[in-house]
Amino acid sequence: MPVPSEDMVDFLAAASLSFTKGTNAFMGPIREHSRQVPKNCLFVNNSPGSPPSRVMGDSVNFRNVVVDIRIRWNKFAAGDAKARAVMDALQGASISGYLDVGLVMSEPSPMQRDMNDLFIWQVLAFMFYQK
Repeated sequence: MPVPSEDMVDFLAAASLSFTKGTNAFMGPIREHSRQVPKNCLFVNNSPGSPPSRVMGDSVNFRNVVVDIRIRWNKFAAGDAKARAVMDALQGASISGYLDVGLVMSEPSPMQRDMNDLFIWQVLAFMFYQK
C-alpha cells in the first residue's frame, strides 16, 4: 500500500535535487535544527486530503492525499530556488503506485521563519492512488 509522505521523500531524493532521505529529507513535521537535522532540509507530511471515493459500492476506493512539503533554508534566494526546483520536479511527475501526482499551487509559498530564524517555504502536492 502506498505511503504518500515516504514515497514523496523517496521521489525527491532521487530527483537530483541534493536531498538524501534521513540526512536532509525527512518524513513528518518540521524539526528543530540540531546535529541530526541540518539547517537546509526538506520535510514531507501527509495532510488528510479528500475522503476516499468508491464507485457504485465497489470494494476498491480512490484516495487523493495532499502532501505538505516544507523546504527550510538559511538563505532566502537559495531556498526559494530550491522550492521552485521541487515544484519543477513534481510538474508532470510519475511515481510508481500512484495514478496521478501533481501540484496544488502555482508558486511556492514563503512562510514565517522558524525558531532558528531560518526561511521556510511550503509546496502542496496531491498523490492520487487506488486502494
